[in-house]
Amino acid sequence: MDVENANCKIKVSQCADMEVLPIERPLKVDVEITGLDILVQELHRMFSRDHVNVQDVQKVMLGYKSNPKDWSKFAKFDRFRYTRNLVDAGNGAFNIMILCWGAGHASAIHDHADSHCFMKLLSGSLEEVR
Repeated sequence: MDVENANCKIKVSQCADMEVLPIERPLKVDVEITGLDILVQELHRMFSRDHVNVQDVQKVMLGYKSNPKDWSKFAKFDRFRYTRNLVDAGNGAFNIMILCWGAGHASAIHDHADSHCFMKLLSGSLEEVR
């Protein structure tokens, strides 16, 4: 699968060591996505092709207006560690997950070999420490 943004085009299999694809200017969000079901449908549509534009995926993620009614059934917390809760297995090209961290929880340093990772904070706050 090819992935590109305005600054580069790469094969997904070549991005194991890449942290972030650079974006030089803020993205304009073209559409407001008001439901998790609509977000899932749009991501299925976008990832059904051989070519996925990273900036388009970012715009869709930015356009999703978080509503706890949509995703709270997937938000399972554990008092000892963060959790990864599957929302949609995608079409073999992506997964949608709700990750839940409690205060003081952390994840080990890791990468997402041969893939991209898009995140959206749905509720609360997050601090990244390197």
